[in-house]
Amino acid sequence: GDKYFGVAVLMATMPGLPMFGHGQVEGFREKYGMEYRAPTFEEEPDPRMVERHRREIAPLLHRRAQFAPAETFRLFDVHADDGSVLEDVYAYSNRNGGAASLVLYNNRYPRAEGTLHRSVPFAEPWAGGAVRDEPLHEALGIAGGEGRFTILRERLGGLDYLRRSDDLVRGGFRVRLDGFQARVFTEVREVRDEDGSYAGLHRQLAGAGVPDLEEARLDWSMREPRRAFLALLEASRDGGDVAAAARALVQAAREAGGIELRAAEPSDARAAPAGERPGARAPAVPGSGTVGEAAGGEGRAAAERPAAGEPTGQAAAAALTEALLGPAAAPTAAERSAPQRTTSGPRTAPQGAAAGRAGRAETDARPDRVGAALERSGLPAAEASAWGVAPALRATAALSALEDGAELYEALRLRGALERVAADAGVSDPWAAARLVDVLLRARVTAAWPGSAGGLGAALRPSASQELLGVHVHGGERWFRQERFRLLTAGVVGASSLAGAAADVLERQRADLEGAEEASGYHFDRLLELVDAMATPRRQEGAAAASPRPKHDAPSVQGAPSKKGGTPASETSGREEDEG
Repeated sequence: GDKYFGVAVLMATMPGLPMFGHGQVEGFREKYGMEYRAPTFEEEPDPRMVERHRREIAPLLHRRAQFAPAETFRLFDVHADDGSVLEDVYAYSNRNGGAASLVLYNNRYPRAEGTLHRSVPFAEPWAGGAVRDEPLHEALGIAGGEGRFTILRERLGGLDYLRRSDDLVRGGFRVRLDGFQARVFTEVREVRDEDGSYAGLHRQLAGAGVPDLEEARLDWSMREPRRAFLALLEASRDGGDVAAAARALVQAAREAGGIELRAAEPSDARAAPAGERPGARAPAVPGSGTVGEAAGGEGRAAAERPAAGEPTGQAAAAALTEALLGPAAAPTAAERSAPQRTTSGPRTAPQGAAAGRAGRAETDARPDRVGAALERSGLPAAEASAWGVAPALRATAALSALEDGAELYEALRLRGALERVAADAGVSDPWAAARLVDVLLRARVTAAWPGSAGGLGAALRPSASQELLGVHVHGGERWFRQERFRLLTAGVVGASSLAGAAADVLERQRADLEGAEEASGYHFDRLLELVDAMATPRRQEGAAAASPRPKHDAPSVQGAPSKKGGTPASETSGREEDEG
């Protein structure tokens, strides 16, 4: 139980030689020494005991050098709020070179809570046997000072904790342990807060742990650009002032992390006719997709493009506005020459749909371009909402209007935010909807089909895309999930519609992708071959000849009957469980 593993943690982290008895890890009941020639019981190893030893104790034994020194070992009393010593709580630290550790264990069932600050007295043989104690911060090598924070990695729980160094210097370390709970901090390091991000994260966490503190710090640093981006999407959806929201996003990114948003450079390849550039790869700039621009003869009007000398931020705001509302909604020359707003208040779109529509009416009364593109794509509105295609396409349109849009999606930590928005909107699979944006940004779908199939094939190969499609191994082969590919198909057709594809092109694109899905037999490698073949002048007849299923089927749940009846689609291909 927990008590045994707590004691095993002490044995693994104290100076000296840890000694495990034969059969102890396996959970054997029989206890015997070296005089036994053979066991007298017939016992099988307890897999739960073996697994927990492997998960909790073995990693500590691998770090024995960090716990072994005796001269730097410090034992601490933990004091309750009334000043009494919690005798059942073990607390000690150690250091080996620059590696410090702190171990805590509550050897009783009731919860224990208190503070450790100074060690119990110890003798210093190298100083003539003088007896003294040592504060915790010195034992851990923490200097303290203004703007300094200490990061502690707790090994058993896998969480990082953040504390002000001066709090540890002045008040010690606050401890809260459940019954028979052990905690082992094996990575203790001090950092200087150069930009206020550690202080902000410290306030936000309020003592709680996170799986990766550096990721959490970056996420905190990008909170304002993230809010501004979501406000931009909301303004385009609800009829708000998109131009103002775009300017707020540009300013928020600049202030938060010094990120200068730049409009993506137009690419001549985007307007290439279908089949003119067979097998051509996408341009090197990750954010230069076309879903942020109208193609097929509708691209940016020269008079509406930002002038060559226009400030970078205004050009980016104009590109964002155009991506979400279309060329006619781009700011006028007078608006572009006006000073850019630099307000420091919350950067959100006007509150409420009615207020938003009134705000947009002052500049442009045109409808939402993304919504209109979804209507042209033929995807029913109910399915677009249930699958999360609409928010994914809206985010893709905005990011594709910016240089390095795929990298910005990662840098601004937008994936998690979009996933939460999709969940709040009732999307059936918010995780997949947020990751659809990754694939669409890298696919750079154009209005030309099958000319852009090469980009789609390349975008399906990275691990993130395979996660979206639920690619897994069964029987030595890679398979993908039907419902995820149908989500991707809806997203790709919607992106082509947004890029200005004609109705017959959209129909052909949908038929090609649905045919590839069926012809592949849900083999992922076969699917890649079929998608690659679409981009060649002579496409394989198998993909085109395969009869597509009725359009706009709702995403199937695993185990739902296939269109052929009887056997679930996921079962016919043997894809229910991953083997790798």
